[in-house]
Amino acid sequence: MTATDFTGLAGLAFAITTSILAWPNLARRSLAVRLGLATILLIALLIPFGDLSLTKFLRGIVGDLSISTLALLARTLQKPSAPIKTSALLLIAISGLFLYIFALGFSTFDFYRSGFGNYYLIGSLFAVTLLAWWRQNFVLLSCLALASLAWSVGYYESTNLWNYLLDPLLVIYAISALIHRLLTRKKTI
Repeated sequence: MTATDFTGLAGLAFAITTSILAWPNLARRSLAVRLGLATILLIALLIPFGDLSLTKFLRGIVGDLSISTLALLARTLQKPSAPIKTSALLLIAISGLFLYIFALGFSTFDFYRSGFGNYYLIGSLFAVTLLAWWRQNFVLLSCLALASLAWSVGYYESTNLWNYLLDPLLVIYAISALIHRLLTRKKTI
């Protein structure tokens, strides 16, 4: 099993586990209880039934999760109710929309191609990283740093930086969280 295979399977098991642990009754439990339950769930999700485990089946459908998603999931396990700053959600949503809309051929410009070591993308990420550091947005800062580090050492089979930064599930989460915040804000006004 390669590192990419391990990260892909463990990442999906981790995503399912943190989603279950975010349920209100479980989120109120102590860290020790949540970690114990997480261990049991992770092992159960990786056990094969026939030829496939649930995570292998899901990996065939959704692919591998980005390093940013894995970092955010790790944060959720530690602090289940801690919200992600709106600025980080906006950056994820806007980047993802541009990335996936252009990749579907709605323009002659392919935003995804810039992930193969384009200096403009790397410079833009450096500027966003500095801005995140200045604004003390350590969640965004850690996602960018971990994804860039993993890309620079070639951790995944992909050589495209976008695969380390974003995945469709993260973009869907960011958009839905922004819509939820917008709707709940209107209710309180």
